[in-house]
Amino acid sequence: MVFYPSSLILTNYYLPLSEALYELGQSMFKPQRTHLKFPKIIGFVFVCIGVLIGYPALEVVLEPNATVIVNGIERQDMEAKIFALLIPILLIIVGVVLSLSNGSSISSFNKLRDEIYSGIFGK
Repeated sequence: MVFYPSSLILTNYYLPLSEALYELGQSMFKPQRTHLKFPKIIGFVFVCIGVLIGYPALEVVLEPNATVIVNGIERQDMEAKIFALLIPILLIIVGVVLSLSNGSSISSFNKLRDEIYSGIFGK
C-alpha cells in the first residue's frame, strides 16, 4: 500500500472546494441579503438595550437628589450622572447607524478595513 501526500491527492483526483461547489450549483458563501439583515438585527438589539438602560439613567440625571455609585463612592454631581447616561447614548447611536446602514456602506467599510490592515500588517 502506497501513501501519497494529501496535496498530491487533492491536486490529482479532486476538484478544489470552490470548483466542486460550482459543479453542484451551490455557493460557498451565504447570499448577500443574509449579510445585510445581520447588522440591522444587531442595530435593533443595541437600540433596545440602550433604551432599557438609558431610561433609568435619564431619570437619575433629571432627579436632583439621586446618587450614582462610581468606584464605590456615592456621588450626586451632574458629571457622574451624565457619565452614567453616556453608555446608553452610545448604544443607541451605534444601533441607529447599524439599522439604517445599507449594503454598499457595509461593503465599502469592509474594503477600507482590509486596506488599513494590509497597510499595517503587510498582507
